[in-house]
Amino acid sequence: MIRSFNFTHSITKNNESKCKKIIDYLFESDNWCKQVPTFQTWPNLHCYTEFDCLVDTFIQSCSLYLNKKVNQKEINLWCYMDYLENYLKKDPEKLWHQHGNIRENKLSGIYYLVNPEKLTTEFKDYIIEESNPFTWYIFPSHYLHRPPKVISSEKRYTLAADLSF
Repeated sequence: MIRSFNFTHSITKNNESKCKKIIDYLFESDNWCKQVPTFQTWPNLHCYTEFDCLVDTFIQSCSLYLNKKVNQKEINLWCYMDYLENYLKKDPEKLWHQHGNIRENKLSGIYYLVNPEKLTTEFKDYIIEESNPFTWYIFPSHYLHRPPKVISSEKRYTLAADLSF
């Protein structure tokens, strides 16, 4: 099951703007992970203080999802950025992926930092109905998913996070 947790009361546009500046700097300085579909940052955004608010709300979302306080073992946070010209270079069928297997105690989350078309992530067996601002979408890490087809030249920034507990 995919559940959403809104943090309009905790996350501000200013928080998001600071995070986007860090991400833009990483891409512009060519400091991003080139082993995955372009463009994706390294999974260490949680180490930047600008992302503290998003990390805290992600952990809160995981606790709410499980209905208990999460004792985190490991957390990763990264950004996948896409736009039409970039998307057209990829084979959509090769973008299906998951972040873990069913035996792991691991949750994943998606946060739409910049989403000009209000697109949602595609899941093999589930649907996210809408992409609300200031909202984490939490799901078991073994759910198969991929980025949606982007039809705009405007950049779309999706934060992704994993939490092992």
